[in-house]
Amino acid sequence: MRKKHWTMSFIILIIISIFSIAIFNYIINPYGISNNDIIKLVKIKQSLKMKLVKAIRVKNIKPKSIILGTSRAETGYNPNHDYFIKPSFNFATSGSSMYENRSNFEYALKQGNLEKVLLVLDYRMFNSKTEKTTYDFETYFNKTIEYSYLLSLDTLKDSLATIRGSSREWEVYLYNGQRKHDYKQRSIEKNNGHFNTMLTTELNYYKDYPVDYKYKDTKNNSFDDFEKLVESCYNNNIELDIIFAPNHIRLWETLDYYLGYDKWQNWKKDIVFAVDRISQKVNKKVYRIFDFSVYHQFTSEEPPKDKRIKMKYHWETSHYKNELGLIVLDRLSNINVYNDFGVVINKNNIYNHLMNQQIKRKLFIDTKLFKIEMEQRINYSK
Repeated sequence: MRKKHWTMSFIILIIISIFSIAIFNYIINPYGISNNDIIKLVKIKQSLKMKLVKAIRVKNIKPKSIILGTSRAETGYNPNHDYFIKPSFNFATSGSSMYENRSNFEYALKQGNLEKVLLVLDYRMFNSKTEKTTYDFETYFNKTIEYSYLLSLDTLKDSLATIRGSSREWEVYLYNGQRKHDYKQRSIEKNNGHFNTMLTTELNYYKDYPVDYKYKDTKNNSFDDFEKLVESCYNNNIELDIIFAPNHIRLWETLDYYLGYDKWQNWKKDIVFAVDRISQKVNKKVYRIFDFSVYHQFTSEEPPKDKRIKMKYHWETSHYKNELGLIVLDRLSNINVYNDFGVVINKNNIYNHLMNQQIKRKLFIDTKLFKIEMEQRINYSK
């Protein structure tokens, strides 16, 4: 009888402990999954679990519009812009492959409310070293994930770390999924300004990346994921806009140095012809494809060597600011303030467009000097 009593007490203690952990994690809310914080604390661990956080928020919000892409899309595009059908959410995730973006799209589609998608293309999405950057990525789409994370000991540790806090850390994301508009300012200052940050970014950015549209670890084809996403948009009557992003022109020279400029141009052609082929297959109008990775005053902004001066449109070579993203969204909305920025491309004009960009390239950047400087930096870093 006494043994049964102790067994029952032990079971009750375990249940109380589990329940207490769940309540504690819910109250502290270390990842900012709930928008209604009981205790206001800086979510210093949020960025570590942002793919999970975004999956749960999409489940709760059930957005009509989403943004897909990598950290560049996370940084640059505000889902509150009038271009999007509300409710809207920035579902881009840092370092994500085309497989992860297709998975995010399919998950958002399952919520039953999706009408519009902005797909921000990134060369590394198609030529990623890994098919998925988080090993348990698919589990984030489970129905019970919103509750199971509350019972996690990892979450408990992050809750305790959130309480302790740190003046050196800060929240990176807005509730709508976009990164905070000033989130990179501290790192820019730490790295002695925009120009030095650019040099650091470029040093190994495309080094050892594949060029065959296959994930380096699994050898699966990234274009299959892209085409499935596009075809699914057609089959579900989703409005899809596809854009090549307005990175700084130095990034394209970095790609040329490591992989070859022709790889970048061929990628654009392959995208255009793939979308056209799918549109013919389903007998629907071809989706809009905008090329914003063009030689223009916005993409060629001079990086200041004075660390005290801020760039207007770019953080560094890879990431651009919310200010430039707003211009892109205005352009997509047919607001013609900057109608010379961005080109609608299709199978009829793609060859002429790429040829024109080759001509402009010579006017905007000294390619030979860039290569020499890259060689010097690489040799110096050894």
